[in-house]
Amino acid sequence: MSSQLKVNDTVVSSKFGIGIIVEFEYIEGFGGECLSIQVHNKNAKVLIPNRESHKLRKVATPNELHDSIKRLSSNITVRDFESKKDRINFFKEHSEDQSLNESIDMIKELNTLDDRGSAESKILQTLIDSLANEMVFVLESEFDHAKETILNALGGNK
Repeated sequence: MSSQLKVNDTVVSSKFGIGIIVEFEYIEGFGGECLSIQVHNKNAKVLIPNRESHKLRKVATPNELHDSIKRLSSNITVRDFESKKDRINFFKEHSEDQSLNESIDMIKELNTLDDRGSAESKILQTLIDSLANEMVFVLESEFDHAKETILNALGGNK
């Protein structure tokens, strides 16, 4: 994804939230080229190895966010897994991959699980918080209101 990302792009990550790419730099011993990102509303800079840039995406537009919130109330087919461990590993592996549509689908699927354990609940909470932070940034909303909007969109689901 880094070929699509450039300096001054505003990006979102479930790990650090919102940030602006300030430069691409080569750091010996850190795996080569890295994206240097100034974290929004914090006096912090993070370095993301280029090989992990798939964990970032450009911040959504207001229309994309509104459409995504609407999608939260739609039905989703829950995947079948051989074991709960396989399911947990799937969600752990895919929760960092940054696609707004995939994040919405994961929120919906995790939310519908009757036997969701603590690991899956933590992943769900991280995804909801990440979406709420993006709404705060893009829609200039308050965090609590953004989170309430997400939970309301999930409706009668757990």
